[in-house]
Amino acid sequence: MSKDIFTILLPLSSGLSKIHRKQKAIKPLIPNVNLKATKKKQVKKFIHSILKQYGLAENNPVFSEDDKLWLRIFYFNHESTTIDVHNIVKPTLDLLEGFVYPNDRNIKYLESVHLDMPSLSSDNPYFDIEIIMDCGINDMLKIYAETCFLIEAGIIKSRRILPTQSPVIKLTWL
Repeated sequence: MSKDIFTILLPLSSGLSKIHRKQKAIKPLIPNVNLKATKKKQVKKFIHSILKQYGLAENNPVFSEDDKLWLRIFYFNHESTTIDVHNIVKPTLDLLEGFVYPNDRNIKYLESVHLDMPSLSSDNPYFDIEIIMDCGINDMLKIYAETCFLIEAGIIKSRRILPTQSPVIKLTWL
């Protein structure tokens, strides 16, 4: 993978919870404009803890305030209910502020892709996907198992074409 591209996988499931001595999967914590204040705080705390696990520090972003950035969000949805991608984008950008970039105003080009993963095993899938496993990101197989984001970002350089395809995800629309 190119050193010019910052990439991070954000699993959105907060793990398992013991309820009455049984393991019960917890619904993914997905940033969403429709969340109530308490849930927004829970999502923020959860996402920030993941970013810190990756070695990112708040108020010490990967990119500088002078950088003009492009950003791509892949939303791998495994839930039966779905959230419109436009309702996820702004809250996600806000959660990355201070860790990946100083301010979301740095982003000049944004691409978001919403993929309903159960479609892959249906009779009528609408996309095909190939994941580059040796991309340097741990747990890439989580994309096939749980709801998560793959975030890619880079600096827009003059006289350069933005990446037209992800170096990690090869996506074909059917």
